[in-house]
Amino acid sequence: MADSDGAADVLTDEEYKALGRWRQGDFTLQRNHIPLIFETDDEGLDVGTIETCGWIVITQTCDIVNYGKRKEYVSICPIVVVPPDVLKEVHAGVTPAYGKLDLAVADDHVVDFGMTATVHKRALLLLERRDGFSDDAARSVFQQSLERRYGRFAFPDWLSNGPLRQLRKRAREAHKSSGANGNIYKAIDEFRVRGNPDLESKGSVIGFLAVVNRDKERETTRQAIRKELDTQAGKWDWPEDFIKEDEFIVVGTLDEFSGRDIKESYSVDLDFISMRPDERS
Repeated sequence: MADSDGAADVLTDEEYKALGRWRQGDFTLQRNHIPLIFETDDEGLDVGTIETCGWIVITQTCDIVNYGKRKEYVSICPIVVVPPDVLKEVHAGVTPAYGKLDLAVADDHVVDFGMTATVHKRALLLLERRDGFSDDAARSVFQQSLERRYGRFAFPDWLSNGPLRQLRKRAREAHKSSGANGNIYKAIDEFRVRGNPDLESKGSVIGFLAVVNRDKERETTRQAIRKELDTQAGKWDWPEDFIKEDEFIVVGTLDEFSGRDIKESYSVDLDFISMRPDERS
């Protein structure tokens, strides 16, 4: 295994120019192993590899060609094969563990966000680059998947395993319906939750925001949305340690909420709220 002496890490201008071909989401199938540290002890590291189908670059495009000391590296994730049930979840966008590869060479190839590795940018110059996505819109979906996996807010267990899980289950059931309940949940673009002073301290006051889409709301009514959400909230598992706001669920369009409302609340990604095994479909 090579040890870095520092000077050899620095890329030349020509190498950085060549790196300009690479973008976030580009991939290669020329490497079918990814490095992994299996164990550590007082004597060193047990470094090995895991077999994969290829690599995909998850470093932002601007950082791939960024100059400077300690900027000679990129992060990669492996491309792997998954079974049909997992592949279905990936294409539906309801699992944070994997990402969709738009221009995959095999239908069952996906990006495994559970493993990442750091490689020197020079390693990319020796590899055949493949476009991972057909256009910027598809690449943006991949970027959102990365953000959900690595940047989403982690709600406390009492909230994610109770009220949010129950809200998710109800929303999933309603979205499958073409009736009145389906129209209610389809009209809601986003749920947000806030706590004063926070979401974890006992005695905190908790409230929800339901951000509705003005156009989709025409398929239902504001009164129907409030009634449905208030009814469901009354069924949630709510611990005595936390207090509900007087207006527990506030319904409104994005324009109707203040900047403070948005800044002091957290977006609830219902796709990625954990479920019990018996709730999976």
